[in-house]
Amino acid sequence: MQSDQKSRQRPTDLKKEQVMHDLLLRRLCQYVDLSSIEMTAIAKLVSGRPRHVAARCRLLQEGDALGSIFYLLNGWICAYKLLEDGRCQNLLFFLPGDLWGFSAPLNSRTAYALRTVKDAIVIDIPRDGFLEVIARHPGLTEAFRWSGLVTDEISRERVLSLGQRTAKERCAHMICEIFWRLRAVGEVDGTSMYFPCTQEEIGNTIGVSTVHANRMLQDLRAEKLICQHQQKLEILDLEGLQRLAYFDSDFLHLRSLDPPPAELRSFGKPLGLGPSRFSESDRADARRTVNA
Repeated sequence: MQSDQKSRQRPTDLKKEQVMHDLLLRRLCQYVDLSSIEMTAIAKLVSGRPRHVAARCRLLQEGDALGSIFYLLNGWICAYKLLEDGRCQNLLFFLPGDLWGFSAPLNSRTAYALRTVKDAIVIDIPRDGFLEVIARHPGLTEAFRWSGLVTDEISRERVLSLGQRTAKERCAHMICEIFWRLRAVGEVDGTSMYFPCTQEEIGNTIGVSTVHANRMLQDLRAEKLICQHQQKLEILDLEGLQRLAYFDSDFLHLRSLDPPPAELRSFGKPLGLGPSRFSESDRADARRTVNA
C-alpha cells in the first residue's frame, strides 16, 4: 500500500521534497565532501512536515529552553537582543538552508530571541534524532562543526563592522555577506536577490537609525552600486560594493559558489566541489575549538 502511495506522488510533490534537502546539502557541501549515504541521511533528517510562520512572528524569546532544531526552508529569521527600553540589535540573519540550534548544549537556554523577517517555512528537527544521525556519520559531524564555526565568523565580522567600518561601509558589507551566502545555495538570480529587510531592520543590524539607514541606501543607489524594487535588490557593481565595504568572502569559507544541481540529485557518489579550502591543521584547529 505504501509503495502504491509513493508511486502516485505527483512530480510537484517530488520536486518539493527535493528542494527540502537540496538547500541544506548545498550549505554543508561547502565545507566537506559528503558520501551518498550521508546525503541520504540528510534527506531523511529534514523530511518532517514544513510549517508556515507569519512575518515578524517571534519564534523564541531570550531565555527560552531549547527544544527542536529549526531548519529554514524559505524566508529569513533574525536573531536579536533587546535592551530594557526596547532598543534592538540584530545579531544574525538565518537564510534558506540554515539550521538553528544544532550546536547548543543540551538543556541550555537561548541567549537571544528569534523572529521571522517575512513569511517563512520551517521544519522542526527533534534534537535527539539529529544527534543520533550525526553520531553515525562522521562526515556530517565535520560539516556541522564547520557550519557552526562559520556562524561564529559572521558574528566576529559583524563586531568588526560595528567597531571600525563607517555606516555606509557597514550597509555595503551586510549586503555583500547576504548575497554570497544566498548565492552559495543557489538562491540568487545573477546579482539579484530577495531582500526583505526594511530600513528599520537594516538600521538595527548596522547600528544606526532608520533615517540614517535610508540615507545609506540612497548613497549606494546614487553611486550606482545597487538598485532596489520592492523586496528585490540587485547589485550593479559587485566589485565596487565589496571594495567600499572592505569585504573579503574568506570568512564564509566557501569552496564553490555554484554546486551543480545534477550532482546533488544523483546521490550516486560523493559530491565534490573542488579542492578543499581547509588543510588538515585547519580541521584540527576546528575540532579543538568546537570541543573546547
